Amino acid sequence: MGLDKKELDKVVAFVKKVKELPGNEEFIADLRMVLREKRETKVAPPEVSVTNIVTTDATTNPKIEAIEKYLGLDYQLDVTTPSIDYSFITNAEVRNQLVSDYREMLRCRYGTRGHRVDFFEFCRYVQLQSEALLNYYYNVKSNSGEEENGEDSEENKTTYQTILHRFCSTNKIKSYTLDYVRSVRNIQSHRTAQDVDINSLIALVKKFAKDYDIKFYSKNTIDTKDVEAKNLSSKFKEEFKMSERAYNYKVNLEGFIHDAPYADIIGALNELANTVAKNITTE
Repeated sequence: MGLDKKELDKVVAFVKKVKELPGNEEFIADLRMVLREKRETKVAPPEVSVTNIVTTDATTNPKIEAIEKYLGLDYQLDVTTPSIDYSFITNAEVRNQLVSDYREMLRCRYGTRGHRVDFFEFCRYVQLQSEALLNYYYNVKSNSGEEENGEDSEENKTTYQTILHRFCSTNKIKSYTLDYVRSVRNIQSHRTAQDVDINSLIALVKKFAKDYDIKFYSKNTIDTKDVEAKNLSSKFKEEFKMSERAYNYKVNLEGFIHDAPYADIIGALNELANTVAKNITTE
């Protein structure tokens, strides 16, 4: 006899709350194993006296699938080989965490975590991976006694942004995509939104550009060299409370969030991982 639907709803609601609380990962893992278990159904046709055993995968049951979907318990990603190769990481703890964060990143991308596609959470897991990669790289460099032209000072290692830009500049790879990810992560972390009405700001800067005959591009950015060449940097900052470069970054970041370029971000993360691997394995 099945349980009352109201009682089942209470169970589902309880499990959902437990899943969202930190420290309950083991319970959720156990629940996944329970849902994975195969059930045996006895079938005894009237004309056959011998009991036949039919094995049914529980995950093919529509009701079980509905519960799994509600709880966000997807299994495919747990066994899928990441498209980013972290096998070069010799520290098992770091490597396993990178793979785990990679899978969480994809859950946010495809909406299996929290039942919706979440670009901000996606960016959080991307940054966790990029930070871990860079920290691992510089730890390996430090332990090997190598320094990069004296650039490994504590001052230069102060912020993730500094480390990212330095690594990308040294290895001649682009950093802007992962830097935008950093900014998105900061917005999420501090629970802040853009501090100005971006559309109003764009309209004002466009007028400024027209008044002073400065190039203004289709993506709503302004030609910073043109502003500097006409000695209008101080006036721009006085009028808009930010530099022309800060304005361009703010506009580009807004476009980045709007476009949510998942594939480009994963590509940039993959490039970072490959570059770290190349630098470590060739030493």
